[in-house]
Amino acid sequence: MALESAIQGAIIKYLKTQGEAENVHGDAYSAGRPDINACYKGRLLRIEVKTPDHGNEPTVLQKENLKRWAKAGAICFVAYSVAEVKAVVNPDGLLCDKWQGCLQCPVKKEFCFTYACRL
Repeated sequence: MALESAIQGAIIKYLKTQGEAENVHGDAYSAGRPDINACYKGRLLRIEVKTPDHGNEPTVLQKENLKRWAKAGAICFVAYSVAEVKAVVNPDGLLCDKWQGCLQCPVKKEFCFTYACRL
């Protein structure tokens, strides 16, 4: 199984072809913050990266952080692969958006914190 850092690196590399992205470096003050900050066509994305093995899920603190940013208008979700991110953020637009709907979105609904999806 791929390491989280490898998945995260591949996601950042892809997002930089679509807009801008950066790794959020962890330290004592960044506990609970998502792994990736990105911007695509003027929309802020906050993405927590997990490996798909062993049923990895975000912590309570990570979920709360994603919920706060989503409530402020960011697109926030947990990604388990670069393919998942490519399906949400692609040249055709953002799949995860209240104007386009979530019907075809690959993100597990319990790990999508985008406020528009909760309306």
